[in-house]
Amino acid sequence: MDDQEKDFRYGPQDKGFDIDSCRDECRDYPYFALQNGGACYCDYTFGTPEKEYPQLPDDDCNTIEPGMGGQWTNAIYSNNLFSSDKEHIWTRPDGNYYSIPDHGQ
Repeated sequence: MDDQEKDFRYGPQDKGFDIDSCRDECRDYPYFALQNGGACYCDYTFGTPEKEYPQLPDDDCNTIEPGMGGQWTNAIYSNNLFSSDKEHIWTRPDGNYYSIPDHGQ
């Protein structure tokens, strides 16, 4: 269940997307999500903290249209367009990615 702080903090954060267009828009992130029938979000991790953003049954994430998320719920996808060989991306031991701020150095 999402909230106004948003589990996914990057990306267009706007409606009008489908799975393919959101994946493309989020190509710089390993994960993307659709919410509320087509609002697109991107991030390096998701479900953190788990207590605040627990995984819900798939049916809760498809209430508006299959694969397009529900109201305050994300349909989450791994992004096959993402490349982890970028210098500012690192992998945590749990397999999630995080970003090191680029200070132009």
